[in-house]
Amino acid sequence: MRMVVEHRSRPCPGEQASGDAILVRHSGKRTLVAVVDALGHGPEAAKVSAAAVASMEGAPLDQGVESILTRLHTALRGSRGAAAMLCLLHEGNVEGAGVGNVDLRSVGTRLPVRLSAGILGSRWPRLHVFTGVVQPGHRLIFFSDGISQRFSTEVLRGRSAQEAAIHLLQHHASPIDDATVLVADLEEES
Repeated sequence: MRMVVEHRSRPCPGEQASGDAILVRHSGKRTLVAVVDALGHGPEAAKVSAAAVASMEGAPLDQGVESILTRLHTALRGSRGAAAMLCLLHEGNVEGAGVGNVDLRSVGTRLPVRLSAGILGSRWPRLHVFTGVVQPGHRLIFFSDGISQRFSTEVLRGRSAQEAAIHLLQHHASPIDDATVLVADLEEES
């Protein structure tokens, strides 16, 4: 199974830098997909999200999402903090967790996503780790709180990952926050 990933992001109107960041990292048969939203926006938030990505780039993927989030929490101590949604995919299985207000929707599969209240780098949450199964034809949509949760996945039916990401950013982005969306479509290996 392969993953087609498209993402779109833009800073808060009036800002040059975004506090949102994405990471897609492959290591062996494991793939980490993450969206991070540093508190606030602008250059200082961008520094925090860059530190978050750097932390996850060096994290071992075979120890699970709780280990990656613990490492991320430690890396962000003393900063303004961040929210994040992480998923590890391995041979059709997905393990994920979200802290704060970065969310995930799944299409074609039902993932029991339950966000954990807290701020990475500041208040360590009681993590709600979820697991599930994905297969070709399924779609995962990660989005920061700069994208309204009031979108229907039905309007994305028949759209490519790229078209879906563009649509969500154009039609559901907040006018007062950074906005990021990542669409991951799972497909058969060619």
